[in-house]
Amino acid sequence: GSLVSFFKRQGVRQAVLHGKVSHASLFKGLRLDWTALKLWASLKDRSGESLLKALASELGKNGVKVLDGRFLMKDLLAPKGTLTKTKPSKEELKAPIRALGHAKDLAKLGIGQSLLVKKGAVVAVEGMEGTDAAILRAGKVAGPGVILAKAASPKHDWRFDIPTFGPRTLQSLARVKARGVALESGRC
Repeated sequence: GSLVSFFKRQGVRQAVLHGKVSHASLFKGLRLDWTALKLWASLKDRSGESLLKALASELGKNGVKVLDGRFLMKDLLAPKGTLTKTKPSKEELKAPIRALGHAKDLAKLGIGQSLLVKKGAVVAVEGMEGTDAAILRAGKVAGPGVILAKAASPKHDWRFDIPTFGPRTLQSLARVKARGVALESGRC
């Protein structure tokens, strides 16, 4: 509500969401103004996607269009191919490619964007806790050698979320002595 009012006062017509919205934080000590409370109460479910779509709809009703932020980060999206100095063999690529297929399947169902596998078995699926916590959990459960796969849903709404892989995720992978990463090119 106050965001909508602020945008109106400033004459904002377009907006790009940037940064992490912790879905879990929406369930802890949440303070809502009247507009946000009405929006919250009107939702059929309180998934992150539903909440953000409701926000975009409310902004849209007030003349603010929420844009897909990828146009600001074209050089940061994962390219096709291997990103390491050493090119993996065809045999070494089988596990990450298979893991990415599993991640795409989960993303289609709206369950999560990331999963971790080891020796063909899924050992952790990302939930509200986020990618880094899932990595640490996988390391605890399966030990060194896990592979992270990250993908977006075919119906992914790019206005609200761009699956990311950054330094903190790399550090988490190093902590558990992960074996590899598979990212969906152009979509992470």
